[in-house]
Amino acid sequence: KKDGSNWMGLGFEKHAGGCGASMRAACIGLYFYNNMEMLMQVSIESGRITHHNPLGYLGSFVAALFTAFAIQG
Repeated sequence: KKDGSNWMGLGFEKHAGGCGASMRAACIGLYFYNNMEMLMQVSIESGRITHHNPLGYLGSFVAALFTAFAIQG
């Protein structure tokens, strides 16, 4: 569907870019700062929904991870 309700069926975007995935991922780091496995899973999945590209996954994960590191001190 083109309305976005079937995001699991989205194709891989080799030219996807931008920082939208990473901008939304800081709150994931706030929530999962003490559970790194869930932080990794949720942040990568969040990045995949909007930026189905390795750079989108990486941006989302790193933003969440460094937010968690900041909270941990």
